[in-house]
Amino acid sequence: MLHGVNDRLNRHYGVPARDPLPLDNKPDPLDELVYLSITQRTHAPGSNAAYRQLKERFPDWSLVASSSINEVTRAVEMSGLADLKALRIKRIMDTLPQEFGSVTLDPLWKMDDDEALRFLTKRIRTGVKTAYAVMMYSLGRDVFPADAHCLRILRRLGLIPPALKHETANRRIHEVVPAGIRFDLHVNMVKHGRAVCTGRRPKCDACVLEDLCPRVGL
Repeated sequence: MLHGVNDRLNRHYGVPARDPLPLDNKPDPLDELVYLSITQRTHAPGSNAAYRQLKERFPDWSLVASSSINEVTRAVEMSGLADLKALRIKRIMDTLPQEFGSVTLDPLWKMDDDEALRFLTKRIRTGVKTAYAVMMYSLGRDVFPADAHCLRILRRLGLIPPALKHETANRRIHEVVPAGIRFDLHVNMVKHGRAVCTGRRPKCDACVLEDLCPRVGL
């Protein structure tokens, strides 16, 4: 079924390109991890502005490690939940020199998928979805980060159980999403979730998947 869903979304939104990356994602894995840390529970305009401000304040991420938590908090303040996000970003920059000798995620390029996922979730303590997003966008891996939009659409299509929790869903998603279409499907599901299959009042009459969708949970 998902091959058909992917074909329809590709026709409607276009086949996503990797250069430049869509949805404001970043080619450098550390840039992407910081960006994703800021975007959590924040709408795109606020998170993009906060990322730009943080990058202007800290053009080299190693400067975060030598700065106070208050400086980092002020730089991401406009994104909301600034205290929590600043602590997370500061912890990342403090941890990387202990792991790699410098503030970088470049060693991920030499790791296989399992190693990269394990490092990001265990050593850096990211969620599975965030780890997969770094791997997919920045490392070009064939994985599927199931964000809230993707999970909502997959639930409404009846492809994952409605009560499946977020982290569990991300760990099991490869049983559902075929290899080879994961990048396209993720990008276009995010677009579709923002524009049509919204959390509240989805525009089912305007949906290109309407005849395929049993509307589970609606």
